[in-house]
Amino acid sequence: MMKRASRLIMLCCLIAVLAACSFSPEEAIDPEPTIGLQENATVSQMLPAAKITLKLAHQNDENTPEGIAIQHFADEVEKQTYGAVQILVYPNEQLGVPTKVFEGASLGTLDIAVIPCGQLGLYNKYFDVESISFLFENYDSYQAILQEIGMADSEQRTLRDNNLCLLNTERNFFRGPYRVLVSRSPVRGIEDINGLRLRVYESSVYTQCWKALGAETTFVPWNETYMALMQGKVDAVTGWITDIPAMQFCDIAKYVTITNEYHSEVIMVMNQDRFSDLPKEYQDILVNCANEAGAFLTETIEMSLEQELSDLRASGVEILEIDTEPFREKLTEIYRELERKSILPEGTIDLLENSQ
Repeated sequence: MMKRASRLIMLCCLIAVLAACSFSPEEAIDPEPTIGLQENATVSQMLPAAKITLKLAHQNDENTPEGIAIQHFADEVEKQTYGAVQILVYPNEQLGVPTKVFEGASLGTLDIAVIPCGQLGLYNKYFDVESISFLFENYDSYQAILQEIGMADSEQRTLRDNNLCLLNTERNFFRGPYRVLVSRSPVRGIEDINGLRLRVYESSVYTQCWKALGAETTFVPWNETYMALMQGKVDAVTGWITDIPAMQFCDIAKYVTITNEYHSEVIMVMNQDRFSDLPKEYQDILVNCANEAGAFLTETIEMSLEQELSDLRASGVEILEIDTEPFREKLTEIYRELERKSILPEGTIDLLENSQ
C-alpha cells in the first residue's frame, strides 16, 4: 500500500514537472501584434503615438497640378509617419487669400501655408521682384538676377522674423510652365490691352504694371474669378496655363494668349513653434516630402500639358502667341520708378540691361 502511494506521488510530481517545462511565458501574455513593421523600424514607429493634425491652406483648386502636388505632399507625410501626422488640406482660398494664410501661419492659427512668392511683397520687396510683369526676358535671366540681388537670403530673414520656417528647402516648387491671359475677345498685341477689364490679384506692383499697359484692373479673389467672368465684372484673367482647364474659364472666355509674363516660385512655410515641437524624424519627413512634391509637380505638369492644350483647342478655344517686347518697352519707366522707390533693389535694371 505504501509503495503504491509513493508511486502515485512520484507520478504526480513528474506530471507537474513536464507541464512546467512545456509552459511558455509568451503564451501567458498575448502581446499586441506589430503588423507591418519593417526590419529597421524606429522606436516611434513601434510605439503607439498620439495623432498630430496639421492644417494646410493654399489658393488653388484641388484638381490643378499644384493642388494635386500639395495633396500628394499631405498623403506622403501621413504614409511615412505611419499615420501619426495627418495634414488637412484646405484648397481654393477656403481659409483666405495668400497674405491672410501667411499671417495665419505666422500667428499659429494655421500650421502650413503654400503661397506664391510674388504675393508676399507686403512683407519684403524682394518677393515682388519675381512677379513684376514682363521684367525678365526669360527664366535664365530671372534666376541670374535673383542671385545677384541676394533675394533668397533676404526672404529667409523675413520668414524667421515672422516665426516661419521653409519646408521646401530645395526651392523647386514652380508654377507653370508659362502664364497666359484668358479673355472674351482676342489679345493679339499690346494695343488690345487698352481698356481691357482685367482681374488682378492683391499686389500694388502687379496692378500698377497692368494699368500702365492700359488695362482697367479689378481685384477679385481667385476662387471668385469664374463668377466675375460670368457676370461680366471682368473680361479677362491672367494665370498659369495648367490652372485654366480646372478653373473652367474657357467655358466663358474663348481666347488664350501666351504671355510668359513672369515665372513664379511657390513656397511652403510652417509655423516655427509648431515645427519645433515635432520630433526630429517628423521634421525631416515634412521637409523631404515638401521637396519631393516640387519634383512631383514638375512631372505632373509635363504629363498633363499637351493633353490639356489639345482639349482646349477641341472645345473651340483659340490659343495665341504674341511678341512681349513692346510690353517690356512700355513698362521701362515703371521699372525705373520701382527702383527709385526701392521696391526693386538698386541696380536691378542695370543688371538686366547688361545681361541682354
